[in-house]
This record gives sequence, structure tokens and C-alpha cells, in this order.
Amino acid sequence: MNLFLLKLFLFFLFTFNVFGTPIEVITIGQNSGIELKTLMHGNQVYCSTDDISRILKCRLYHSEKRDKTVLYIEDRRIKVSAQSTFVLVDDYVYQMPFPSISKATDIYLPASGFFNILKSSVFPGLNYDPKKQILEVDIKGFNINRVEIDEKANGTILYIKTRKEFPEGHVSAFKHKNGWFYVTVKGGIIDSEKVENTYTRGNVRKVTADQLSESAQLAFKLGSDIEGYELYQTDNPSEIVITLRAPIENNSYIKSMKNRWFLDTIVLDAGHGGKDGGTQGKRGTKEK
Repeated sequence: MNLFLLKLFLFFLFTFNVFGTPIEVITIGQNSGIELKTLMHGNQVYCSTDDISRILKCRLYHSEKRDKTVLYIEDRRIKVSAQSTFVLVDDYVYQMPFPSISKATDIYLPASGFFNILKSSVFPGLNYDPKKQILEVDIKGFNINRVEIDEKANGTILYIKTRKEFPEGHVSAFKHKNGWFYVTVKGGIIDSEKVENTYTRGNVRKVTADQLSESAQLAFKLGSDIEGYELYQTDNPSEIVITLRAPIENNSYIKSMKNRWFLDTIVLDAGHGGKDGGTQGKRGTKEK
């Protein structure tokens, strides 16, 4: 009987949901002591979607009938369902290590797993310390959103879509001997998920993105060598444009146009006739 009671106690201890210590929220640049309501499930800290909406100042929609919640952060849509480990960010599916929990009209999410998903996909200025239970919120969004690639007769054009024009000297690029073309943007905050899902074409075989501490780096795997490149920025639309020039010997169209206009005979016509013999040389030789 004692063993049964012990098992029953342990079951309730690790499965019963109790409200836990709130997560301290620090908003960078503001003197605000905000707290995020939590729920303890076993040894896992869960946070309230209602409170997340309040902290991040984003719109929330909850369907009691379907037990689903949608958070709208800027132009992104984050869907979560009760008792599920999956999070849908627009059309991309992410998975948390533990399932969500439904409580009344709220859905609680495993804090570490959900904040990591938000940071990598939507909110780069989010930093959560699970040991100290501190959430730092830096209100900054992605300024490098996506990449579009266009194929032309004389090469491939990269359109790096941005939210602002970067200062002169903050955007650099180079072709490495390993076959990758690198672009570094100082002060860039990159939406890695969208960039790495770029539809590749032309001379580009793959696109990767890395967020560094003070810059963002994009890497393009090239299918063949390039003769050179041009780089410039535009403000309407806001984008970094890079033209990767293909060598002429690799371009059949340019080669055919060049061959069409190739001249192997040169004819000189002085343009004079009849009585007009043109000018005379030093020894009296007429031009024509």
C-alpha cells in the first residue's frame, strides 16, 4: 500500500500543473519590471501565450472550439495548438521538445523551446536564460529578409531584399577559390530561414546564411566560375543587387553574337570620285 501511495504521489508531482516562478522580462532601453506568467509541468517551465502577446505587444487570436492560438508578430503568423509539439510560422513547421498545455482559454508553451523558435524565425532580439528565468527583449527586426535570383544571358543577378540602405562600406563581397561567393553585411540581421529557402537558378546551386555578432553573411554555392561581379544598392525597392558575370567562353549566346559580327576583311573607301581625287601626299600622290 505504501508503494502504491508513493507512486501516486510521484505521478501527481510530475504531471500536475502548478503556477511557477514568473519569468523576469527585461526590455532593452526601457526601465520596466515586467513578469511573464509561468506554469510548471514536471521540471519544465511553460509560459502563457496571452502573456507573450502582452510582452511583445502583438495581436493574438484564440479559438476555444479548436483550442488553437495565433500570434501575429509584425507580418508573421505563429500558430500553436494545445497538446502539440509543433509550431507553424507562416508556412514553415518547427517542433518544440515538449507539447503545449491547454489551461482555460490560454495555451502554455515550453519556454526554452518556444523562445528558441521565435528567435531563429521571427524575433532575433529575443534572448532567454532558462537558469535565471530572464527574458531579454531587444525590439529589433530582420533587415535582410530574403533573396531572389534571376538568370540573364551574360550571368546571374542576386537581389538581396533589405529593409534599409546600408552605409557605404558596410556591404562587401568576394569569390572564394572553394567555389562559394560570400556577401557580408555589417549591421545586418538576417532571416536565415527565408534566405536558405531561396529558389536557386542560374549559376547558384545553394544559399546559406549565418548571423554573426555584428554582421550577417550570405554564401552562394556557384555551379561554375565567374569572370567578375558588380555590387550596388537601391532604395526603391530597398535591396542589394549583385551581378555575377559569366565568362564569355561559357556563354553560347554571347559567343554566337560575337561570331556574327566578326570581321576578317577591312575595306578602306576614301569617299572621293569623279573630278575629286582627294588630297595629295607629300610627293604628289593623290588620295584616290
